[in-house]
Amino acid sequence: MTTQQDMSPTRTVVTLAALSAIAAFSIDTYIPAIPTMAKALSAPIHKVELSISTFFIGYALGQLFGGPLSDRLGRRRVALMGLSLFLFSSFLLIFSQAVWQLLALRTVQAVGGGFATVVAGATVRDLYEGREGARMMSLVQSVTMGAPLVAPAVGTILLAGFSWHAIFLFLCAYALFLMGILYRRYPVSGRPVQAGNAMTLGHVSREYASVLLHPVSPWFMLVHTFACGGLYAFLTESAFMYMGYFGVAEALFPVLFSSGVVVVIILSRLNARLVRRVNPMGLLTCGILIQVVCGIALAVQASFLTPTLPVTVALNLLYIGSLGLIMGNTVSGNLQNFPEKSGTAHALMGVINCLGGAVAGITASHFHDGSLKPLAWVMCLSALFALGFLIILRKRMHMGVR
Repeated sequence: MTTQQDMSPTRTVVTLAALSAIAAFSIDTYIPAIPTMAKALSAPIHKVELSISTFFIGYALGQLFGGPLSDRLGRRRVALMGLSLFLFSSFLLIFSQAVWQLLALRTVQAVGGGFATVVAGATVRDLYEGREGARMMSLVQSVTMGAPLVAPAVGTILLAGFSWHAIFLFLCAYALFLMGILYRRYPVSGRPVQAGNAMTLGHVSREYASVLLHPVSPWFMLVHTFACGGLYAFLTESAFMYMGYFGVAEALFPVLFSSGVVVVIILSRLNARLVRRVNPMGLLTCGILIQVVCGIALAVQASFLTPTLPVTVALNLLYIGSLGLIMGNTVSGNLQNFPEKSGTAHALMGVINCLGGAVAGITASHFHDGSLKPLAWVMCLSALFALGFLIILRKRMHMGVR
């Protein structure tokens, strides 16, 4: 197996990005098929959309257990365990006959995906520190964002040429591809970080408690979670917003859906360049402020004006794109505090983020009234809460709390 000494930083970034991208492929190839699946399963479209929120819940559970396991058993082994579960459940999804089967299997699929991807951020922390860690995290995320850029188009092509079943067959193939890559190479030796600790419920609970009780870490996690909350709500309601509300054709939907991803990639690359010279907290603040402005504009348009497609797309593009300045800096800033248990810390951050995303998506779906107001207000309030927690975080860091 190839170790870090044999791998260039570029190959490390690509390998970890391919692993992280499994979540994006699991969601974004699937979204264009939601209307078709709703008809096939004889269910309302918003019921099928709930499978996105249940995916977030399962993804959170996978990270919850996968992070500590990766600290104990090694990153590569846990990733392969997760990919095996993901592969099995993806195959069973092909035979779904009812919504409850879809929801249950998507949850199991997500648990496997959470096991697999939680190790990527922890691996970056294993290998890099400080601003270099923030730079590498931004590079990994910028490459990872290529997945949501192409995934909707992949889903649309598979849906047009075959059926929605082909999407889950594609996910099976991607899982097999990743298993082959990880079996042959991984950017660390696979040695457990905490080989001497017993893997007991009490030990895991204490590890998570130490992260939660850290004076700065919870605020990083809250900023990250609420900044991403609007994105998860957007993912849940995007099919309705573009194809249902605005009547966009299925062929055009992937283009509109992926437009914000282009901005995420650009700003992630920009962040990777600037972070060596500019304080990461300054870049994070800039990203949050962009999100707040766009969130307020979306809420005002949906509540008091007649929403138009060009304005909505532009605001969504900037709102989602701002995550390029947010995610890398929040993740690396938080993991910097936990050199010996980065898997556990990254897992907890991912769990809180996914649960928050599930709540945001379910909230937007629950208040669904045929307008854009529920989605717009969830995106707006998520950004405002992120700003509030960022202010608290900056004050604590300014006071020297570590």
